[in-house]
Amino acid sequence: MSISLDHTTSVRWRRILVPAVICWALGSTAFPGWVSAGVLAAPLPYLAANDARPSQKVASGVTATVDLNTATADQLAAALSGVGASKAKAIVRYRTEVGPFRDVRELEEVKGIGPRILAVNKERITVSKPKG
Repeated sequence: MSISLDHTTSVRWRRILVPAVICWALGSTAFPGWVSAGVLAAPLPYLAANDARPSQKVASGVTATVDLNTATADQLAAALSGVGASKAKAIVRYRTEVGPFRDVRELEEVKGIGPRILAVNKERITVSKPKG
């Protein structure tokens, strides 16, 4: 017993399946944040391997903190979300020109750092007391 499909049935299936497969493939790569948020069932192994910056997350999922007054530009760029090399250098430059940070909210004074970046990174940032 064989099942034969005529040409129109075959075309109908292609019109349904091809876009569905493309949407699935794009959706699984275009929204990687859904994986970590638990929207998708299992994390995809390639996400960690292709991460652009080294992650400072501990095995338990707790993010490491960074001190604005002692961290290097590389450490700031690696630890803070939305802060690349140029913004990290601007933070170090601000600290050198103005003096040590007294409060986390003072970070918004740095050019390129706004309330959104501060809100995203608030739990990762510490400020040590200035010496003397």
